[in-house]
Amino acid sequence: MRSLDSPIRKRESLFQAFYHTGITVNDWYNFGTDIVGKIDLSNAVPEKSSTMVTYEGFKRLGFGESVSDELFTELVNILGQSKEKSHRDKEISIKSFVK
Repeated sequence: MRSLDSPIRKRESLFQAFYHTGITVNDWYNFGTDIVGKIDLSNAVPEKSSTMVTYEGFKRLGFGESVSDELFTELVNILGQSKEKSHRDKEISIKSFVK
């Protein structure tokens, strides 16, 4: 159960990070059937909200692997606060976020 314990704890810590910010967290996770029934995709995501989606969720929304990889790379760049890195440094940054 340790393999499930770590991702669950990471999700919980993400929610705690937003707790006193006034930002609503939309936990779409892997976009399973329990979530799909609760979401009206014809409406925009509310202001002051952040949506959490896994790679599996992106696939179910119709995003291909290349788009998911691009989004992930952009997220790494944002979190690393640098776009001026060598290819090697970018790979190191990506690996640090994947763990």
